[in-house]
Amino acid sequence: MEREIRKLPVISLVEGADFHVDALNQQLIDTTDHNNIIDVRRMHHREDGLECIYDTAARNLYSGRLDSAMVNQNRYLKIHLHRLEIYDREGAKILWEYEGEPFMKSKMIEVEIEGIKFLYDQDYRLFREKDNPYNVLNRPNMWFNRDGEYGCYFDRKMGCASMYHEVLKFQREGTFPPHIAFLKMPEIIDKVHKALNTAYYRMKVTRTKSRRIR
Repeated sequence: MEREIRKLPVISLVEGADFHVDALNQQLIDTTDHNNIIDVRRMHHREDGLECIYDTAARNLYSGRLDSAMVNQNRYLKIHLHRLEIYDREGAKILWEYEGEPFMKSKMIEVEIEGIKFLYDQDYRLFREKDNPYNVLNRPNMWFNRDGEYGCYFDRKMGCASMYHEVLKFQREGTFPPHIAFLKMPEIIDKVHKALNTAYYRMKVTRTKSRRIR
């Protein structure tokens, strides 16, 4: 019912295979046949996203052995996706109402990264996007670049960290596309420290005013 009421975003798994993204129900729905549904729970869940073998003929997941699937590269393709909550932001918002309560008790500091407001979770030591807490920046997203600098490869188009396989591909090719930015960890930490200092100053001023009123 929820799926029918709201408009779902669409992504292409491969060329000519477009699917609606339903993060709330963890499903991909074929735009040409709504009865053809991919259950994302059957995919491999990685630290930074999802991975599966896609059967281009069946337009669904391949359920056989991985080694035999790779024999026919034209029909069976390895697919990498972000978590569905990255694509379906409305569904993510609804889902967070059910799953987010334990995390809402954490101490949060607001930090802007690449024009996006993130909340630094001091208890879990990670960044959650303010408008979509499923969009996370944490240690598994961190890399050393060729200059030996530590940080995160950030996809400006998606507004999230680049996926593992993407970074490896670009590293092998020796170049990164313009929409992939490398965010140096020391600069991110500096933003956190400034936000913490600002929050501490405001809290101190508020307490001082409160004492004066008394």
